[in-house]
Formats: sequence, C-alpha cells, structure tokens
Amino acid sequence: MIKEETGTVISVDKEYVAVRVDAAAECSSCGMCSGGSSGNISCSNYPGVKKGDRVKIRINTSGGFLSALFTFFLPAFLLVIFLSVGEVIAKEIKVSNAATVKSVFLFFGLLAGGMSMYFGNMFLKKRPKYNPEIICRMDSADNKKKELEGRR
Repeated sequence: MIKEETGTVISVDKEYVAVRVDAAAECSSCGMCSGGSSGNISCSNYPGVKKGDRVKIRINTSGGFLSALFTFFLPAFLLVIFLSVGEVIAKEIKVSNAATVKSVFLFFGLLAGGMSMYFGNMFLKKRPKYNPEIICRMDSADNKKKELEGRR
C-alpha cells in the first residue's frame, strides 16, 4: 500500500532529508516512524529542499513487513535453529558440560541474527521501492499547481 503524507523538513544532508511527518489517523499501522504522534522519516534528498520547507512524501508501507521480518522474525528463527543444533550436538557427542556447547551455539545464533538485521537493513535501504521519497515541496505556488495538474 502506498500512502502520501505531509511534513516539515527538519534536517538536510548530502543523501537524506529528515522529515517530521504530521500525525494521521492511520499512523499506528504504518510502522515507518513512532506512530500515534508526529514522527521523523528519512527520505532520499530532493533538489532544492531546505530546513523548514513543507513537503509531501510517498511511503510504501509494504516495506514495514520486510523490515519486521529482518528485525524480529528471522533473528528469532536463527536463534532457535542454532540453539536446537547445539542441543542435538551436545547429546550426540555426550559432552560432560552440555551447557558450554549450547552456549557456543547460542552465541553463533545471536551473531547470525544480528547479521541478518544488518544485511536486511542494507537490502531495504538500497531498494528505492521501500524507501520514502519526497514528491514535491508544498511551499511554492508552482508546486501546488503541478500537484493539482498531476491529480487530473
């Protein structure tokens, strides 16, 4: 699902623009910012935008599911898999201190989960489809005119 929101630019750097988005009724379902009240969203830089400008942004909310997958579900799954493998190996080799073997596999499960979060974030960041983008500046009359013409 694609949503359009308005907000105020709070900072600009070479690659990204931080936008404080005005809260909407459906904010709690999006997952792009804190939800419920106004939140900050990082967008790709837009030519001519400066701090304090009012802008309209487009958000693809399907990225929220993938973000949750890489942040919560995949690391939890990897942790359970590594812990289960450690349990089986500890039983098979009949180690006197099975907790040590399980702990080692638990550590590697946490490491694999952390790596899945990192690389998942990199995957989503490199896909423009999943990143919010600024559509237009709302301050100037020309942009309002272009926006209205685009809706016809």
